[in-house]
Amino acid sequence: MKFLLIITLSLLCLTLPAQKAHYAKLKLIYPTELTYDTLLVKGPKGEVLSKTSSVTREGKKICTYLISLGSNKQGSFSIYFGGSLSSVNDSLFFLSDGNELLIELQDSFALRNDIRFKLKNVYNFEQLYDQYKRYYTSKMQEYDSLVKNNPAYPLSSQQYSLNAGFDFVKKHLENPYSIDLFSVFIINPPFFHVEYNQANEFYIKNLKNKIESINTKIFVEAKLEKLKESLKEGTRAPYFSGRSIRGELINSSSLSGKNVLIIFWATWCGPCMKELPYLKLINEEFKKDNLVMVSISLDRDSIKMIKVINESKLNWIHLFNANSVMESFRINPIPAIFLIDEKGTILYNKFDRKNETDNLEILTALLKQKFKH
Repeated sequence: MKFLLIITLSLLCLTLPAQKAHYAKLKLIYPTELTYDTLLVKGPKGEVLSKTSSVTREGKKICTYLISLGSNKQGSFSIYFGGSLSSVNDSLFFLSDGNELLIELQDSFALRNDIRFKLKNVYNFEQLYDQYKRYYTSKMQEYDSLVKNNPAYPLSSQQYSLNAGFDFVKKHLENPYSIDLFSVFIINPPFFHVEYNQANEFYIKNLKNKIESINTKIFVEAKLEKLKESLKEGTRAPYFSGRSIRGELINSSSLSGKNVLIIFWATWCGPCMKELPYLKLINEEFKKDNLVMVSISLDRDSIKMIKVINESKLNWIHLFNANSVMESFRINPIPAIFLIDEKGTILYNKFDRKNETDNLEILTALLKQKFKH
Protein backbone atom coordinates (compact mmCIF):
# COMPACT_ATOMS: atom_id res chain seq x y z
CA MET A 1 0.00 0.00 0.00
CA LYS A 2 1.19 3.50 -0.77
CA PHE A 3 0.18 6.80 0.66
CA LEU A 4 0.77 10.34 -0.52
CA LEU A 5 0.73 13.23 1.91
CA ILE A 6 0.56 16.61 0.17
CA ILE A 7 1.37 19.58 2.36
CA THR A 8 1.34 23.25 1.42
CA LEU A 9 3.25 25.57 3.70
CA SER A 10 2.90 29.20 4.64
CA LEU A 11 5.68 29.44 7.17
CA LEU A 12 7.88 31.64 9.27
CA CYS A 13 10.93 30.33 7.50
CA LEU A 14 14.45 29.41 8.41
CA THR A 15 16.81 31.60 6.41
CA LEU A 16 20.17 30.12 5.50
CA PRO A 17 22.58 33.05 5.21
CA ALA A 18 24.86 31.46 2.63
CA GLN A 19 22.02 30.77 0.22
CA LYS A 20 19.75 33.64 1.18
CA ALA A 21 16.78 31.38 0.54
CA HIS A 22 13.73 30.47 2.56
CA TYR A 23 13.43 26.99 4.01
CA ALA A 24 11.06 25.05 6.22
CA LYS A 25 12.26 22.19 8.37
CA LEU A 26 10.46 18.84 8.36
CA LYS A 27 11.03 16.14 10.96
CA LEU A 28 9.58 12.77 10.00
CA ILE A 29 9.36 10.26 12.87
CA TYR A 30 8.40 6.59 12.76
CA PRO A 31 9.05 3.45 14.86
CA THR A 32 12.28 1.65 13.97
CA GLU A 33 10.42 -1.67 13.62
CA LEU A 34 8.36 -0.29 10.73
CA THR A 35 9.73 -1.11 7.31
CA TYR A 36 8.58 0.60 4.14
CA ASP A 37 9.16 -0.43 0.55
CA THR A 38 9.18 3.27 -0.16
CA LEU A 39 9.79 6.24 2.11
CA LEU A 40 10.57 9.38 0.14
CA VAL A 41 10.11 13.09 0.63
CA LYS A 42 9.78 15.15 -2.55
CA GLY A 43 10.11 18.90 -2.88
CA PRO A 44 7.91 21.46 -4.69
CA LYS A 45 9.18 20.41 -8.13
CA GLY A 46 8.91 16.68 -7.45
CA GLU A 47 12.59 16.33 -6.67
CA VAL A 48 13.56 13.67 -4.11
CA LEU A 49 14.98 15.37 -1.01
CA SER A 50 17.95 14.03 0.94
CA LYS A 51 17.90 13.87 4.71
CA THR A 52 19.97 16.53 6.44
CA SER A 53 20.15 14.25 9.49
CA SER A 54 18.86 10.88 10.70
CA VAL A 55 19.00 9.69 14.31
CA THR A 56 17.39 6.93 16.38
CA ARG A 57 16.00 7.63 19.85
CA GLU A 58 13.87 5.47 22.13
CA GLY A 59 12.92 3.09 19.35
CA LYS A 60 12.02 5.82 16.90
CA LYS A 61 13.79 7.05 13.79
CA ILE A 62 13.89 10.82 13.28
CA CYS A 63 14.70 12.07 9.79
CA THR A 64 15.13 15.79 9.11
CA TYR A 65 14.63 17.50 5.74
CA LEU A 66 14.85 21.11 4.56
CA ILE A 67 12.07 22.17 2.19
CA SER A 68 12.92 25.04 -0.14
CA LEU A 69 10.22 27.71 -0.26
CA GLY A 70 9.45 30.34 -2.86
CA SER A 71 10.00 34.07 -2.53
CA ASN A 72 6.53 34.35 -1.01
CA LYS A 73 7.66 31.95 1.72
CA GLN A 74 5.31 29.25 0.48
CA GLY A 75 6.02 25.82 -0.91
CA SER A 76 4.83 22.25 -1.06
CA PHE A 77 6.13 18.78 -0.50
CA SER A 78 4.92 15.18 -0.65
CA ILE A 79 5.63 12.18 1.53
CA TYR A 80 5.48 8.77 -0.14
CA PHE A 81 5.52 5.71 2.05
CA GLY A 82 4.37 2.12 1.67
CA GLY A 83 4.28 0.38 -1.69
CA SER A 84 5.14 1.38 -5.23
CA LEU A 85 5.27 4.93 -6.55
CA SER A 86 2.88 4.15 -9.39
CA SER A 87 -0.34 4.29 -7.37
CA VAL A 88 -1.68 6.87 -4.95
CA ASN A 89 -4.16 5.71 -2.32
CA ASP A 90 -4.38 8.74 -0.09
CA SER A 91 -3.78 12.47 -0.16
CA LEU A 92 -4.15 15.09 2.54
CA PHE A 93 -3.48 18.82 2.51
CA PHE A 94 -2.10 21.01 5.28
CA LEU A 95 -1.18 24.62 5.95
CA SER A 96 1.12 25.85 8.66
CA ASP A 97 2.46 29.19 9.82
CA GLY A 98 5.17 27.60 11.95
CA ASN A 99 8.82 27.17 10.95
CA GLU A 100 9.05 23.49 11.81
CA LEU A 101 6.83 20.55 10.92
CA LEU A 102 6.86 17.41 13.02
CA ILE A 103 4.98 14.43 11.55
CA GLU A 104 4.90 11.11 13.36
CA LEU A 105 3.82 7.94 11.56
CA GLN A 106 2.36 5.38 13.96
CA ASP A 107 1.90 2.56 11.46
CA SER A 108 1.35 1.86 7.79
CA PHE A 109 -2.18 3.26 7.95
CA ALA A 110 -1.22 6.27 10.03
CA LEU A 111 -2.32 8.88 7.56
CA ARG A 112 -6.00 8.17 8.07
CA ASN A 113 -6.06 7.20 11.70
CA ASP A 114 -3.06 7.64 13.93
CA ILE A 115 -0.86 10.36 12.51
CA ARG A 116 0.27 13.02 14.97
CA PHE A 117 0.92 16.61 13.98
CA LYS A 118 2.66 19.43 15.76
CA LEU A 119 1.47 22.12 13.35
CA LYS A 120 -0.43 25.34 13.59
CA ASN A 121 -3.54 25.77 11.45
CA VAL A 122 -3.69 22.14 10.37
CA TYR A 123 -6.47 21.33 7.94
CA ASN A 124 -7.67 18.18 6.26
CA PHE A 125 -10.94 17.23 4.64
CA GLU A 126 -11.89 14.54 7.16
CA GLN A 127 -11.68 17.02 10.04
CA LEU A 128 -13.71 19.64 8.19
CA TYR A 129 -16.35 17.13 7.10
CA ASP A 130 -16.73 15.81 10.65
CA GLN A 131 -17.27 19.37 11.86
CA TYR A 132 -19.77 19.95 9.07
CA LYS A 133 -21.78 16.82 9.91
CA ARG A 134 -22.05 17.90 13.56
CA TYR A 135 -23.05 21.42 12.52
CA TYR A 136 -25.59 20.13 9.99
CA THR A 137 -27.17 17.77 12.54
CA SER A 138 -27.53 20.57 15.09
CA LYS A 139 -29.05 22.91 12.49
CA MET A 140 -31.63 20.33 11.39
CA GLN A 141 -32.53 19.69 15.04
CA GLU A 142 -32.96 23.45 15.31
CA TYR A 143 -35.21 23.38 12.23
CA ASP A 144 -37.40 20.62 13.67
CA SER A 145 -37.84 22.72 16.81
CA LEU A 146 -38.75 25.82 14.77
CA VAL A 147 -41.37 23.92 12.77
CA LYS A 148 -42.79 22.33 15.91
CA ASN A 149 -43.27 25.76 17.46
CA ASN A 150 -44.44 27.34 14.21
CA PRO A 151 -46.05 24.93 11.70
CA ALA A 152 -46.22 27.82 9.21
CA TYR A 153 -42.44 28.35 9.30
CA PRO A 154 -41.61 29.82 5.86
CA LEU A 155 -38.61 27.69 4.88
CA SER A 156 -38.69 24.06 3.77
CA SER A 157 -36.22 21.61 5.31
CA GLN A 158 -34.37 21.54 1.96
CA GLN A 159 -33.84 25.29 1.91
CA TYR A 160 -32.96 25.42 5.59
CA SER A 161 -30.38 22.64 5.19
CA LEU A 162 -28.92 24.37 2.12
CA ASN A 163 -28.61 27.63 4.05
CA ALA A 164 -26.84 25.69 6.81
CA GLY A 165 -24.37 24.36 4.23
CA PHE A 166 -23.67 27.83 2.85
CA ASP A 167 -23.29 29.25 6.37
CA PHE A 168 -20.81 26.55 7.36
CA VAL A 169 -18.64 27.11 4.27
CA LYS A 170 -18.71 30.86 4.92
CA LYS A 171 -17.51 30.35 8.49
CA HIS A 172 -14.59 28.20 7.30
CA LEU A 173 -13.29 30.16 4.31
CA GLU A 174 -9.78 30.14 5.79
CA ASN A 175 -9.80 26.35 5.41
CA PRO A 176 -8.65 25.35 1.89
CA TYR A 177 -11.07 22.42 2.01
CA SER A 178 -14.08 24.76 2.17
CA ILE A 179 -13.92 24.76 -1.64
CA ASP A 180 -14.06 20.95 -1.71
CA LEU A 181 -16.98 20.91 0.72
CA PHE A 182 -18.86 23.42 -1.41
CA SER A 183 -18.35 21.53 -4.68
CA VAL A 184 -18.56 17.93 -3.42
CA PHE A 185 -21.48 18.28 -1.00
CA ILE A 186 -23.22 21.65 -1.01
CA ILE A 187 -23.84 22.03 -4.75
CA ASN A 188 -23.22 18.48 -5.87
CA PRO A 189 -26.28 16.29 -6.43
CA PRO A 190 -27.85 14.47 -4.81
CA PHE A 191 -27.21 16.19 -1.49
CA PHE A 192 -29.06 19.50 -1.78
CA HIS A 193 -31.87 21.19 -3.64
CA VAL A 194 -30.05 24.25 -4.99
CA GLU A 195 -30.59 26.38 -8.07
CA TYR A 196 -27.84 27.79 -10.25
CA ASN A 197 -28.30 31.51 -9.49
CA GLN A 198 -28.20 30.98 -5.74
CA ALA A 199 -25.12 28.72 -5.84
CA ASN A 200 -23.27 30.85 -8.40
CA GLU A 201 -23.86 34.05 -6.45
CA PHE A 202 -22.41 32.43 -3.31
CA TYR A 203 -19.44 31.08 -5.30
CA ILE A 204 -18.57 34.45 -6.88
CA LYS A 205 -18.94 36.35 -3.62
CA ASN A 206 -17.11 33.95 -1.31
CA LEU A 207 -14.93 31.41 -3.13
CA LYS A 208 -13.96 32.30 -6.69
CA ASN A 209 -11.09 34.64 -5.78
CA LYS A 210 -9.70 32.10 -3.31
CA ILE A 211 -9.12 29.41 -5.95
CA GLU A 212 -5.60 29.55 -7.38
CA SER A 213 -5.63 26.34 -9.42
CA ILE A 214 -7.22 26.70 -12.87
CA ASN A 215 -8.15 22.99 -12.82
CA THR A 216 -9.99 23.42 -9.51
CA LYS A 217 -11.82 26.44 -10.88
CA ILE A 218 -12.88 24.49 -13.99
CA PHE A 219 -14.08 21.59 -11.81
CA VAL A 220 -16.19 23.78 -9.49
CA GLU A 221 -17.67 25.85 -12.30
CA ALA A 222 -18.58 22.69 -14.23
CA LYS A 223 -20.53 21.55 -11.14
CA LEU A 224 -22.30 24.90 -11.12
CA GLU A 225 -23.18 24.65 -14.81
CA LYS A 226 -24.90 21.29 -14.24
CA LEU A 227 -27.38 23.06 -11.98
CA LYS A 228 -28.80 24.79 -15.08
CA GLU A 229 -29.85 21.51 -16.60
CA SER A 230 -33.06 20.74 -14.69
CA LEU A 231 -35.92 19.73 -17.01
CA LYS A 232 -38.62 22.37 -17.14
CA GLU A 233 -42.36 21.93 -16.73
CA GLY A 234 -44.24 22.10 -20.02
CA THR A 235 -41.41 20.41 -21.95
CA ARG A 236 -41.44 16.87 -23.27
CA ALA A 237 -40.16 14.20 -20.91
CA PRO A 238 -37.08 12.30 -22.11
CA TYR A 239 -37.29 8.68 -23.17
CA PHE A 240 -36.24 6.30 -20.41
CA SER A 241 -35.84 2.58 -19.95
CA GLY A 242 -34.86 0.31 -17.06
CA ARG A 243 -35.49 -2.99 -15.29
CA SER A 244 -37.69 -3.19 -12.24
CA ILE A 245 -36.57 -5.13 -9.17
CA ARG A 246 -38.91 -7.90 -10.43
CA GLY A 247 -37.08 -8.03 -13.74
CA GLU A 248 -39.76 -6.28 -15.80
CA LEU A 249 -38.73 -3.90 -18.60
CA ILE A 250 -40.15 -0.46 -17.79
CA ASN A 251 -39.83 2.29 -20.36
CA SER A 252 -41.61 5.21 -21.96
CA SER A 253 -43.21 2.93 -24.54
CA SER A 254 -44.67 0.49 -22.00
CA LEU A 255 -46.14 3.42 -20.06
CA SER A 256 -47.45 5.24 -23.12
CA GLY A 257 -50.90 6.80 -22.61
CA LYS A 258 -50.59 6.81 -18.80
CA ASN A 259 -49.84 9.54 -16.30
CA VAL A 260 -46.52 8.65 -14.68
CA LEU A 261 -45.13 9.85 -11.38
CA ILE A 262 -41.37 9.31 -11.38
CA ILE A 263 -39.54 9.48 -8.04
CA PHE A 264 -35.76 9.56 -7.59
CA TRP A 265 -34.79 8.62 -4.05
CA ALA A 266 -32.41 6.65 -1.81
CA THR A 267 -32.61 5.05 1.63
CA TRP A 268 -29.67 7.20 2.80
CA CYS A 269 -31.46 10.42 1.80
CA GLY A 270 -33.25 11.87 4.86
CA PRO A 271 -35.68 14.11 2.91
CA CYS A 272 -36.52 11.15 0.64
CA MET A 273 -37.44 8.99 3.60
CA LYS A 274 -39.60 11.78 5.03
CA GLU A 275 -41.59 11.88 1.78
CA LEU A 276 -42.39 8.15 1.69
CA PRO A 277 -45.56 8.34 3.86
CA TYR A 278 -46.96 11.08 1.59
CA LEU A 279 -46.09 9.15 -1.54
CA LYS A 280 -47.96 6.17 -0.05
CA LEU A 281 -50.99 8.41 0.45
CA ILE A 282 -50.76 9.57 -3.16
CA ASN A 283 -50.55 5.97 -4.35
CA GLU A 284 -53.57 4.95 -2.29
CA GLU A 285 -55.69 7.92 -3.38
CA PHE A 286 -54.92 7.80 -7.10
CA LYS A 287 -54.15 4.14 -7.82
CA LYS A 288 -57.57 3.68 -9.43
CA ASP A 289 -56.92 6.61 -11.74
CA ASN A 290 -54.69 6.53 -14.78
CA LEU A 291 -51.55 7.06 -12.67
CA VAL A 292 -48.47 4.82 -12.51
CA MET A 293 -45.77 5.44 -9.93
CA VAL A 294 -42.16 4.53 -10.72
CA SER A 295 -39.33 4.96 -8.19
CA ILE A 296 -35.67 4.95 -9.21
CA SER A 297 -33.30 4.30 -6.33
CA LEU A 298 -29.79 5.76 -6.14
CA ASP A 299 -28.85 3.18 -3.50
CA ARG A 300 -25.82 0.98 -4.00
CA ASP A 301 -27.16 -1.63 -1.59
CA SER A 302 -30.18 -3.31 -3.18
CA ILE A 303 -30.80 -5.45 -0.08
CA LYS A 304 -31.31 -2.41 2.14
CA MET A 305 -33.45 -0.75 -0.53
CA ILE A 306 -35.73 -3.80 -0.91
CA LYS A 307 -36.02 -4.08 2.87
CA VAL A 308 -37.30 -0.50 3.09
CA ILE A 309 -39.68 -1.08 0.18
CA ASN A 310 -41.15 -4.20 1.81
CA GLU A 311 -41.31 -2.86 5.36
CA SER A 312 -42.84 0.45 4.26
CA LYS A 313 -45.20 -1.30 1.81
CA LEU A 314 -44.26 0.87 -1.13
CA ASN A 315 -46.54 -0.90 -3.57
CA TRP A 316 -45.51 0.55 -6.89
CA ILE A 317 -42.81 -0.02 -9.54
CA HIS A 318 -39.18 0.23 -8.39
CA LEU A 319 -36.06 0.43 -10.53
CA PHE A 320 -32.54 -0.17 -9.27
CA ASN A 321 -29.17 0.53 -10.86
CA ALA A 322 -30.86 2.65 -13.54
CA ASN A 323 -28.13 5.20 -14.19
CA SER A 324 -29.35 5.88 -17.71
CA VAL A 325 -32.72 7.03 -16.35
CA MET A 326 -30.98 9.40 -13.94
CA GLU A 327 -28.93 10.83 -16.79
CA SER A 328 -32.01 11.21 -19.01
CA PHE A 329 -33.77 13.26 -16.34
CA ARG A 330 -30.59 15.24 -15.52
CA ILE A 331 -31.00 14.54 -11.85
CA ASN A 332 -29.42 17.14 -9.61
CA PRO A 333 -30.60 16.84 -6.01
CA ILE A 334 -32.84 14.14 -4.59
CA PRO A 335 -35.59 13.67 -3.78
CA ALA A 336 -36.59 14.52 -7.35
CA ILE A 337 -40.17 13.98 -8.55
CA PHE A 338 -41.68 14.39 -12.01
CA LEU A 339 -45.32 14.08 -13.06
CA ILE A 340 -45.66 13.25 -16.75
CA ASP A 341 -49.06 13.31 -18.41
CA GLU A 342 -50.45 10.80 -20.88
CA LYS A 343 -49.01 12.83 -23.79
CA GLY A 344 -45.48 12.75 -22.37
CA THR A 345 -45.38 16.35 -21.12
CA ILE A 346 -43.83 17.24 -17.77
CA LEU A 347 -46.60 18.73 -15.62
CA TYR A 348 -44.63 18.87 -12.38
CA ASN A 349 -40.94 18.99 -11.53
CA LYS A 350 -40.34 19.30 -7.81
CA PHE A 351 -37.11 21.15 -8.45
CA ASP A 352 -39.09 23.97 -10.10
CA ARG A 353 -41.64 24.13 -7.30
CA LYS A 354 -39.75 26.22 -4.76
CA ASN A 355 -42.72 26.42 -2.39
CA GLU A 356 -43.35 22.67 -2.32
CA THR A 357 -43.66 21.31 1.20
CA ASP A 358 -42.21 18.12 2.65
CA ASN A 359 -45.70 16.57 2.55
CA LEU A 360 -46.03 17.29 -1.21
CA GLU A 361 -49.09 19.52 -0.92
CA ILE A 362 -48.62 21.14 -4.35
CA LEU A 363 -48.24 17.78 -6.10
CA THR A 364 -51.25 16.34 -4.31
CA ALA A 365 -53.40 19.37 -5.23
CA LEU A 366 -52.29 19.08 -8.86
CA LEU A 367 -53.25 15.40 -8.98
CA LYS A 368 -56.63 16.09 -7.37
CA GLN A 369 -57.29 18.77 -9.98
CA LYS A 370 -56.22 16.53 -12.84
CA PHE A 371 -58.27 13.53 -11.74
CA LYS A 372 -61.16 15.70 -10.44
CA HIS A 373 -61.09 14.36 -6.87
